Formats: sequence, C-alpha cells, structure tokens
Amino acid sequence: MVWLTVARLQQDAGTDTDFAIKDLVNALLADFPATKRETVEAYLSNHCIASVAPSPDTYRMLHRTRRGHVRLYRPGDPVHPGRASGEMHPCRETTPERYWPLLDWTESNRADALIKPPDRMAPFIEHMRSLYDWKSIDPDEFVRQQREGWD
Repeated sequence: MVWLTVARLQQDAGTDTDFAIKDLVNALLADFPATKRETVEAYLSNHCIASVAPSPDTYRMLHRTRRGHVRLYRPGDPVHPGRASGEMHPCRETTPERYWPLLDWTESNRADALIKPPDRMAPFIEHMRSLYDWKSIDPDEFVRQQREGWD
C-alpha cells in the first residue's frame, strides 16, 4: 500500500519530486481507509527506507531525500547493506490488476534518464583530472608514490 500510494503520487508529480511523510500518511489513509495510521507512519519512516538498517523488513522502496520527506527508491540511491537484495516494488503476482499500470510505469522509467541517479563521482573525477596530467603518469608509479610512508 505504501509503494502504491507513493508511486501514484510520483507518477503525477514527476520522478524528482519528494513528498512529506505526513502528506503521504494522509493520502494512503484516503486510499486505504482500513489501515492503521501508526502502521503507515512506521513503514514510511523506517520499514521501506533503503538506507535505514532493516527492522526486520528489508524493503528498499523509498529514499529519504531530507528530513521528513521521501520519494520512490531508484537504483543508485544509498542502500543499507542489510537491504541490498530487498524488494523495490511489489510483485505483479500479489498486486491487484488495477495497479499494474503503476508497475509498468516504474519499469519503463527505470531505463529513462529521469529515473537514473546522478553520477556522484563526476565532481571528484573532474577535480582529479585538474590536478594531474594523467597521460604522462604511470599508474603503478603514482600509486606507489601515494603509499610512501604508510605503515
């Protein structure tokens, strides 16, 4: 239910939009009124967050973007090692057919540039390129020099 609600809102708002947990709780309770508020809050704040230690669930359905805000998890977002193989979305077999378009949307956006995470190493690589003329440096010699003085 958590993933379905966030995915529906994400589809409408765009893949880079994040949502306040309090707004998601209200949206989920509107979609699934028989659900307990405390359960929804726990899943949105902890159980589905990819970067949080499993407790006990290993889902990686959501990414915490800032305090009190989440969006759908995308491959490349930080993941706690205990959640590395956790589910990113519900299985089609256990999801009511009326929600399959959301699963299809997610799968189609995985290949889309909008859903790909930014290259977090790009600034570091550019900085390293600016420090050295890498074409004239032997990589083995460079590493040896960097390790000089290590214990």
